[in-house]
Amino acid sequence: MMMRKAVLLLSLMVLLISLSGCTSQNVQLGKPEIRGVSYSFGNITDDYTEIETFIDVYNPNPVAIPLKDVKTEIYMNRIKMGEGSAEKSEIAANSLSKIILSTKIENEKIPEWWASHLKNGERTEMLIKANLIFDLKLFEFSYPMEKSEIIQTNLLSKFSIWSPQKIEVGPLSLTLKSMSASWGEITNESSELILRARIQNENQFDVRFRFEGNLTMNGIEVAKGGSEEQIVLPAQRESEVEMRIRINNMLLDDWWSTHIRNGERTNLSLMLNLIFEYGGKEYRFNVKAMTSELRTSFIG
Repeated sequence: MMMRKAVLLLSLMVLLISLSGCTSQNVQLGKPEIRGVSYSFGNITDDYTEIETFIDVYNPNPVAIPLKDVKTEIYMNRIKMGEGSAEKSEIAANSLSKIILSTKIENEKIPEWWASHLKNGERTEMLIKANLIFDLKLFEFSYPMEKSEIIQTNLLSKFSIWSPQKIEVGPLSLTLKSMSASWGEITNESSELILRARIQNENQFDVRFRFEGNLTMNGIEVAKGGSEEQIVLPAQRESEVEMRIRINNMLLDDWWSTHIRNGERTNLSLMLNLIFEYGGKEYRFNVKAMTSELRTSFIG
């Protein structure tokens, strides 16, 4: 009799376990909903620039949903600038939760990006990609995300002069009528800035000069150079002359940090000195400094 009761009890337990398993298999969790996404810059160091992504996720289920995995990547003109992730967490039941993703740009890649930006007509496409994977018990739910921004600058216009400047130094009289700028040779290591100036020599004799120039970005000197040979301006004629200054791209990671810390603003200053030679003497003329502000909006 006792044996029959034990067998009956065991059979009942097996049946209950089976029913429980069937019930759990029929339970399906609803997919979480992305309610909002925003971006901001986080920590900025000499080595990296952090972009934080804030994602508002609504969980419609009566149980918490684990965030199983997250992967983020950032590209600028198709150059992979960095990647990131998020710590594993749970989306609370029947509520709106915030997920924070951290993506880090490697500042050492800024020179390569800068070269691509100039070669592309001072245009950059920034792409932030993320993939969130939620564990819904019976299956996984993957939610891919992308954010794209177009950044366009016009640095060359900031290095141009359209108002004539009178040059009177010692016995010399000239006029700097205009100056335009263009990009020359561009590599990951350096960027050549070409300045084409139209100068009227009003004297009855040829005038020789050389130039010195430097470019600072947020106080960081990124370019310094000058002519090794003298340039000749024929008497009583207007001439077009070229002056070339080379930007050291390897210094631009330092500039980048200041640009982002300054709210994506950079103070540009191009100083140009013309050194004329006449009668065994040198006469210096400082071209009016070309100062302006560069603004960008990488994350909108």
